[in-house]
Amino acid sequence: MDRKKFLLTSFTSFLSISLFGLAKKTRQKCITQADALGPYFRKNVPLNNQMTTGEVGKALRITGTVYDGEDCQRKRVLPNSTIDVWHAGTDGNYDNNSKDFRFRTKIQTDSSGRYSFTTILPGKYGSRPRHIHYKIESRGYATLVTQLYFEGAEHGSDYLSRRASTDRFIELEINDGTLEGTFDIYLQKK
Repeated sequence: MDRKKFLLTSFTSFLSISLFGLAKKTRQKCITQADALGPYFRKNVPLNNQMTTGEVGKALRITGTVYDGEDCQRKRVLPNSTIDVWHAGTDGNYDNNSKDFRFRTKIQTDSSGRYSFTTILPGKYGSRPRHIHYKIESRGYATLVTQLYFEGAEHGSDYLSRRASTDRFIELEINDGTLEGTFDIYLQKK
């Protein structure tokens, strides 16, 4: 094989591999990082439970969308996903047995895959920074257990928050006296 033919064949092969690789890279997964369920999960939390009846603290509203995490660019929403949410009170304690299920709710995403809930800013306990637990279930997708953290949280010696991906830390803004943040969730197909 002469040099000219070798260079042309090499260039064509390189170009084919590059284009194939580029096409493949445009379809990236963006699955939300899983975390431990922890000892404070409770079953049978009522749907749309009022999380903070009579509780004192900074009002907090979290909104977001549940997506198919198999293709980040496509942003396919997952309606009717079920989300369990729970967190500690301002004193750092969890409601593990009251009939009120304080700081706990179960919600479903709407037809656009959106969800929202209103609560109060969780307290810290031990070495754990403020956080909110999630358990998300959607037909055809693996159940995801994860935790949401807040930007600027001090991790200290907390292993779980130090290993958390940056997309699990959300920024809070104040709107009419309520802290507000957005936490989008990306699920993996079974």
